[in-house]
Amino acid sequence: AATSKHFTLYCFPSANPLKVLIALETLGFTSDDYNVVFMDIRTGIQKQPWFLALNPNGKVPVLTDHRNGDFHVFESGAILQYLAAKYDPEHKIAPARTVDLKAASEVEQWLHFQMGGVGPMIGQYFHFNKFAPERLEYAIKRYHDESRRLAAVIDTHLKDKQWLAAGQFTIADIANFSWL
Repeated sequence: AATSKHFTLYCFPSANPLKVLIALETLGFTSDDYNVVFMDIRTGIQKQPWFLALNPNGKVPVLTDHRNGDFHVFESGAILQYLAAKYDPEHKIAPARTVDLKAASEVEQWLHFQMGGVGPMIGQYFHFNKFAPERLEYAIKRYHDESRRLAAVIDTHLKDKQWLAAGQFTIADIANFSWL
């Protein structure tokens, strides 16, 4: 369907789509600039062929950039990186890679820390603690303990600083905040 909005965000109320909304708003986009399509993933809608054409992994969020040829970006970290690269000339959410490679690398490291650790571990904790058909104490304890350990890594890192990386608010903060 044709839209006059800049973006369409396919999402379910959870941490990963929240990252995208925070980034969009931080970059100055408002709800006038994007459509939000609620995907009730409990029904399996994300596994339908039309959605798999947007994201072959069948997960939310997906961001469609209508002003870039209806370009679809899936995986929340990739969406954050895309928004920073394409729509952040003032470097509100990411330092300029060409100006300060070390700062840009710090941001990527903390973004990947969230994508590979914080999100999956906390997500598994909630799954086994709230939604699993049978209560598996080993799984609940394992993911709880790992989630606490990862949160402690962030707390220790932030002890004497305000932001995770590059001395500024970045996509690394957005990604981790949405889960903690």
